Amino acid sequence: MLSLAEKKDQISDLSRRVETVLLFLLSENESLKEQINQEQSERISQNDTLESQLKDGFAKLTADLNGEIKIREFEGRQLRDDLKRQGNKQQEDTDRIGEKLEQERFERVEQARNLNDFFTAENEDRKTNLEDVNAWIQSENDLRKREAEALQERLEREKQELRDYMEKDSKDMKTKLNQEEELRRKKEEEIQEQLKEQEQARENEIIQLYKRMAKENIKREEEIDELRSKLEKEKRDLRAQMEHDNQDMLAKLNQENLELKDALKKDKLGLQGEIDVNKYSSNNQIADLDARLKQLVKDSGGEMQSLLEAIGRNQTELKSLINQPLSVYFDAYRTEDYLDGGEQYLTFSKCQTNLGNGFQPESGVFSAPKAGAYLFIIHVCTHDMKKALMTIHKNQQQVASFYDQNHESNHRNSMAGQSVLIDLEVGDRVQVYMFIDTGLQDKRSNHLTHFIGLFLRPKDFITSEHDIPPSRSLTNGC
Repeated sequence: MLSLAEKKDQISDLSRRVETVLLFLLSENESLKEQINQEQSERISQNDTLESQLKDGFAKLTADLNGEIKIREFEGRQLRDDLKRQGNKQQEDTDRIGEKLEQERFERVEQARNLNDFFTAENEDRKTNLEDVNAWIQSENDLRKREAEALQERLEREKQELRDYMEKDSKDMKTKLNQEEELRRKKEEEIQEQLKEQEQARENEIIQLYKRMAKENIKREEEIDELRSKLEKEKRDLRAQMEHDNQDMLAKLNQENLELKDALKKDKLGLQGEIDVNKYSSNNQIADLDARLKQLVKDSGGEMQSLLEAIGRNQTELKSLINQPLSVYFDAYRTEDYLDGGEQYLTFSKCQTNLGNGFQPESGVFSAPKAGAYLFIIHVCTHDMKKALMTIHKNQQQVASFYDQNHESNHRNSMAGQSVLIDLEVGDRVQVYMFIDTGLQDKRSNHLTHFIGLFLRPKDFITSEHDIPPSRSLTNGC
């Protein structure tokens, strides 16, 4: 038969094993939380990088379009100046009308050829740029699709402006030719009155020049129609290519989402299985401990009645204490940015907790309902051009601090956080304080600021003057 000391040693050993199992479950739970938080941080960082790339690409396209508009405006002004100079030259005497018209025709042909070359080169440049844009679109999300639609609308407006400009130029040319014809007719009448003998010869010359100018005008209109048809064809091809690329991108994104959902579902099932196995193992160990205690009581007989009562009390206290850790928790978060400058305590929008009024989101105050060890975790995201200088207070005294500043002039957001274990008495207050120039970013649908509290173990965990000696009691591991 075992002695009393051996029996106490066995009870202490079983208690340590039970605590080891509980601590193992806690560590596994924390490891899983850290892994999930890390994956969420990586997803947020990737989204921010994609958003920055989209903004840079949009700014580049806007600059290119503005440059093209300025070039076309300059060419339009230059063309109008050329037309004005040619109109002034045509006001000379009748003998030089033929030479000036011939020179004007030659210049118009050159301008049409240069305009054709310019639009051809411009279309080639657009093809090259659109190939880069298509490659870029394949790695983006629905935001890039909206930007592509906006770019398509700009191209439509630009095409319409170009068409209006060409139509206006053609109308101006026709009007100018009509005015010149009227001027020639008036001059012809004057010459007819002064020189009747040369009337017939001069009339024939003017008619020939008019016919020649009409033919040149028809050719010029045909060239303009040909350029317009080329632009229409290029635009249809570009629109079809962009729609095809957008459909491919949507298909890839949907496939990636399905794969991610399947992976998360498998991880969830695996984690649930591990939790069930660990819970089943813990229940078996507790049941085994209870059976062995009952057997020990049966063997000890009446002379061990006092020991039986002490063991019963210990067993009841042990079950009660095992249920106490993790029985208090809260998770407070924000749904809007903080840009008030700091030098105050951080407040929260909402809170998930089992404390009732134990945590007050509007003031950010946690009041300890039980004495013991608590784990506190805080995570924040710095706002653009801001920093994070923060500390965790216990009863208005600093316990742990953390900061994030001076990284590339604070033009980018980054995550910062801190974790701390604190021994609290009933009524102790824990808050998060922000120093000057602190700015935090949060969204209504994406909560980046989280303040988490968890009750780990009560004060004087599994110690009693009737049961386990102080040397056998569980410690904090330090």
